[in-house]
Amino acid sequence: MKIEFASEEDKLLFLKYAVPCGITLVNRGDITEAFLEDLSSKTASGDIADVDPEETFKIAVRMCYLTTKKLNKEKIDSATIRQYFWHDHKDAIKWRSEVFKDVRLDTCSAYAGRVTFVGEFVTVKTDLGIMEFRKDFIPDVQRDDYVITHYDYIVEKISEEEAKAI
Repeated sequence: MKIEFASEEDKLLFLKYAVPCGITLVNRGDITEAFLEDLSSKTASGDIADVDPEETFKIAVRMCYLTTKKLNKEKIDSATIRQYFWHDHKDAIKWRSEVFKDVRLDTCSAYAGRVTFVGEFVTVKTDLGIMEFRKDFIPDVQRDDYVITHYDYIVEKISEEEAKAI
């Protein structure tokens, strides 16, 4: 069965969350660093027409699909992507980090934060402390924006209310 995204925008949002996890796939030998760099560039530019997320991120796509079903939806959309990566993902990663020990719970989880400085890298205050992140996916990020971070990337801007809820 082919798992579908509700729109190209939803597919792009999924990739913004999943690409940062790609380093784990590189470390496992599932993909090459060059492939991940190319996928990251395509995601940053929005040029994802030929990208099949299920081919690279099999487990994450299936987990999003399970979240989609839990929410009584047919296709993966932005709401199910956010539910999975903001909330459900932590349980999956906790299990993986305990059983296989190939991911770190603190870096693989998505965190909300507030931007404190924008330069070549962006400084964000999160629950983990003040850290630097890449802005490849959100180049127009500004000081005092609320954002979601995943690994070393800023994934998307969010509202202050969403940040507090997360």
